[in-house]
Amino acid sequence: MDLIFEHQMIQSIAYLEGTASRTTNDVFIVQKGTLELIDYSCLKNKYFVLSEKSRFKNERMKLERFQGLKQLELQAYMLLKYLRQLHKMGICHGDIKPANIFFDSYRRGFVTTDSGSLIPVIDGTDKFYRTCFTEYFASKDYVKKIRAGQQLTSEELKMEDIYQYKVTIQHQYMESFVQHGQTSEVIEKIIKLCDKYQNDMQVLSAIVLTDASIALNLIQFLRQLDNVPRFTESFWEFFANCLDHTFATLQIPQAKRIEMLFYDDSNAEKYAMINYYYIMDDIQGIARYTERERDQTNTRGKLYSYLQAHDKPHLWFPIILSLMDSIHDMHLHYQQGNQVQYLEIEIMKEFYDKLKQYDSISDPLVKGRECEAMADCIVHLYSNFQFAIIGTQTNQHPAFQLFDMIAHNTLKMVVSDEEKSEKLLACIQDQVKYYKEDGIYI
Repeated sequence: MDLIFEHQMIQSIAYLEGTASRTTNDVFIVQKGTLELIDYSCLKNKYFVLSEKSRFKNERMKLERFQGLKQLELQAYMLLKYLRQLHKMGICHGDIKPANIFFDSYRRGFVTTDSGSLIPVIDGTDKFYRTCFTEYFASKDYVKKIRAGQQLTSEELKMEDIYQYKVTIQHQYMESFVQHGQTSEVIEKIIKLCDKYQNDMQVLSAIVLTDASIALNLIQFLRQLDNVPRFTESFWEFFANCLDHTFATLQIPQAKRIEMLFYDDSNAEKYAMINYYYIMDDIQGIARYTERERDQTNTRGKLYSYLQAHDKPHLWFPIILSLMDSIHDMHLHYQQGNQVQYLEIEIMKEFYDKLKQYDSISDPLVKGRECEAMADCIVHLYSNFQFAIIGTQTNQHPAFQLFDMIAHNTLKMVVSDEEKSEKLLACIQDQVKYYKEDGIYI
């Protein structure tokens, strides 16, 4: 789709309604040649469907998780990351407000803002004229200077972005939640930091984006079972700065995004938990980046040692990596037109033999943690492994069908609680159903 057309369509729709309600998701289905789905979560919230032929299940958007306070915390975090990148490129926004902010809730990531007000401030000029602003969200001095036709300095523009960011988040927070008796330590902390670092976006954003308490809380929110679809590998770029600095030297998918920012040593255990979730969530990407001779930095060995050193469940790690390698090999054989039934049998036997390690764990607490980790990995891997491992999205591929069988059997084997096992299996079935209905599976 033509991105300009897309943005114009979204922007025009966003202004159709002048009232702001609770934070939620907007679905835009734009007809251009063939049907395309654009699913946005916008801070200025209304629900629009421009075509009746959507296969997308809109009921998902009405779930409380997409309407709640945690969603606003996530949006505040991601918007700050976006503004940090803008300022690093020498660009100021100048008109931040709910109607100009759009999120892709489908992949849980920030998409864009209205770009009509963006202005570069890196060409050596330090005097700028502005014509656009929005009352209430813009500061009084900013509005006064624009109305008087006065020039603004680059520092004033940078400060204005922080002010408008603060007011935008604060507006949604107060109107949609505080008035209803809900409060958020995360939002209030960010607002206070905006007041303290009102002229330095890099310092402000670095403090928030490396706050282990904030990041861990949001990561756990994104990993919840009711977050369907998960696509967990897609949201990790927003939390890369909370990953261990030593990861930046390894062959992991997010290595280049780690900026080596300041870590608060008092939150060491929370950082370790974030690292643990990352290793698990991006295991399929790690498998591809470090497959056999590609593992020039001994990434697999170092990550395994990290899990052991920080007393995290670790048996699942080499077992899942080996499974990913085998499934990828099977995919290559299938691509070449070869029969793969014999490989399916070998892969299943090898995998189930390795699972027998769990039977030899004598400590019930250790065994419980290890089994829970394997189940957690399998369920989250279900959302992510296909494109990274077999390069396609189809439920007809033998590699997917094999993994589907292994996933179901593994959950039955490692989860002794029948009710929990059924819940995890139902989660997988919900994902498959969702993907099929939305046409993700071909």
